[in-house]
Amino acid sequence: MDKTRIIRNRHLPFMEIKTGAETAYSVKKHSHEELSLGFVEKGSSTILCRSLELKLQIDDVVLIPPRTVHLCQPSDPDLFRFTMVFLDPHWLQKSFGLTVHGIRGRRPGAGNPGPPVCRKDSPGYLRA
Repeated sequence: MDKTRIIRNRHLPFMEIKTGAETAYSVKKHSHEELSLGFVEKGSSTILCRSLELKLQIDDVVLIPPRTVHLCQPSDPDLFRFTMVFLDPHWLQKSFGLTVHGIRGRRPGAGNPGPPVCRKDSPGYLRA
């Protein structure tokens, strides 16, 4: 059963928020056109992203670049809750000058390790 809520605001067309519990599609390989930020609110999950296997628990955050194929595997779908924030990479580039993988390629060099991959961070990473 799908227990997901999608929030859109016509004044913020560059952003979408999805919150809820396990959905059937997320356990299949998929990708998004947007930059995806995932927050685990309850339970735990494993994210398979490229060659990475990321174990996520409550308060962990995952960053998934646009067009990156990934797979979500909650440990117990009945106990899993999440929030996803999807940001349009073109808006990020235009508004903040941020180049996100999936808009245009970046060449590796000093201070630029190349295209980003899925990344897991602890909650302290987002705190001031």
